[in-house]
Amino acid sequence: MGDIRWAGTRGLCGSRFSSPGAANESSAPVKIQSVTPLTFNPEVYYGRGSFNYCYVRIETDNGLVGYGECSLMPGSVAGAVETIGDYLIGRDARRVEQVWSSMYYMWHNVRGGVVYMSAMSGIDIALWDIKAKAAGLPIYEMLGGPMRTRLRCYRGISGADTDELVQSATDAVADGWTAMKFDPLSTAGYYLSPAQFEEAVAKVGAVRTAVGPDVDIMVETHGRLSLGMIRKLAEGIAEFNPMFLEEPCGPEYTSAMEKLSQETTVPLATGERLYTRWGFRELFEREAVSYAQPDIGHSGGISELRKIASMAEAYGIAVAPHNPFSVLNFVASAQVDASIPNFLIQESGNFAIEGVLKEPVRIVDGHYDLPTGPGLGVEPDEDFIAAHPPRPVEPERWREQSMGRPYTFAGGDDGL
Repeated sequence: MGDIRWAGTRGLCGSRFSSPGAANESSAPVKIQSVTPLTFNPEVYYGRGSFNYCYVRIETDNGLVGYGECSLMPGSVAGAVETIGDYLIGRDARRVEQVWSSMYYMWHNVRGGVVYMSAMSGIDIALWDIKAKAAGLPIYEMLGGPMRTRLRCYRGISGADTDELVQSATDAVADGWTAMKFDPLSTAGYYLSPAQFEEAVAKVGAVRTAVGPDVDIMVETHGRLSLGMIRKLAEGIAEFNPMFLEEPCGPEYTSAMEKLSQETTVPLATGERLYTRWGFRELFEREAVSYAQPDIGHSGGISELRKIASMAEAYGIAVAPHNPFSVLNFVASAQVDASIPNFLIQESGNFAIEGVLKEPVRIVDGHYDLPTGPGLGVEPDEDFIAAHPPRPVEPERWREQSMGRPYTFAGGDDGL
């Protein structure tokens, strides 16, 4: 063994070898002073309609402020943020992993749930924002550094009929996008009539013809068709070479996803309605998908998205994070996207909101250049948020039909 003395390694931790981050971590705690939900309604959701959003604002005793975004029902989520926040006052904001575990295990008889996880996600993102700001670094530097500094993104397109859908696709290409996603279905039921099936396949074909072979298209079905019907649809659209078929089955039908993945050549993607690594585990173990789509706003935040991506990598599965919400979740996702080896593509979300950030985020030619500022690299405009209070939102009847499955969506077809 020679003269190796492990006790003597104490010197390696001295100032000669210490990094600024290590020195910072050894200083006094940065205590959480307040955790506040910021709910607002910018009165635009993918160009029409409206939607209430929920941000999280965390302030520390030394004046640092971090922000995060939740997803789903903002009223319920805001209440959960307040409940969890009371429990976190006085804790060190930089001990993100410890805080995450404390939040997740804080109730002995209940755990998880999409509302609770959404609140946790927003808090986790805000804590990473604080931790990185305290170190003077972008979050991605604290996740191991960037594997890439430019991220490929995609946007949603829509149309009431094939002509409108094609126009939306060609407009996206004209704006520089190289990838896009859409839902070709005209019903929310388990079954497509022969005419509805032909219409759906024709829409996919029309978009492919319009954008050409070099633009990626993704087909979304929101997990509402039966296994037999989605199998038929996958076969019908295969010739148009979609990048993936998203949510062919609901997330609870893992065995159906596994069967479909073995029967079709179209890559499958899912994950927007799952949360935590445990929610994705069976999907990965069964190798039921080619691409995982965790949503940072309710899968568990930056901490958990990173772990889900690592799990996916072990099964040869790439990650295409989901985000139909605001630009803050987009930027948070990008911090993780930059640092993981198995990143595929990022959903852009709702960029129609102007003014929610002090400096706008730009996607140029379908790509996003990473910010270099500390933390998330962006700051919400709290004056804008205060000027757009939440309000009652009546969901649109998206595609209600006669099968006893009314399907509602607050924003219309673009909100995939």
